[in-house]
Amino acid sequence: MARANPELVQRAQREGHTIGTHSMYHPMPFQAYGLERARGEIEGGIAAITAALGDAKELAPFFRFPGFGRSETVERYL
Repeated sequence: MARANPELVQRAQREGHTIGTHSMYHPMPFQAYGLERARGEIEGGIAAITAALGDAKELAPFFRFPGFGRSETVERYL
């Protein structure tokens, strides 16, 4: 969504919202993904938001797992 609508991410930031990240494609169930596959989803989401904001320093260090499907391995990576 951030790639398709970067202006919405920028507007949310201008309005004072904290901008965290999510996975690139919101796979379900995320907790079943191995680390390598999850890493691609995480890094893709971070890259899309960073591109929309134009500055990685504007990105908050928050990640929401799709469907709240966390795993210990992925949480350690984050």
